[in-house]
Amino acid sequence: MIETLKTMRFITSRNLHDAFMDEKENKKTVRTFAVASFLNDFSSDIINSVWPLFLTTVLGANMAVVGFINGLGDALVSVSQAVSGYISDKIRRRKVFV
Repeated sequence: MIETLKTMRFITSRNLHDAFMDEKENKKTVRTFAVASFLNDFSSDIINSVWPLFLTTVLGANMAVVGFINGLGDALVSVSQAVSGYISDKIRRRKVFV
């Protein structure tokens, strides 16, 4: 019982205030990231639906070129993920590539 009392931490009004402010700050950060994620997803969905139309009507490309460009983009993403994964394994640091 005495050990429990010695190790027990008493909550003061200052600690409670700091915890409340941290929680408020965390909610603000989460909301900011949620809005940024929504806008990013929305813009990429808009671009992905308009991109082939732009290539074919404005630039005059045929559908084979559109498919090639999309495939090239996917290939570049895959290669960059493989290379960055290999490098992060070698240097043992992940946060650099996130």
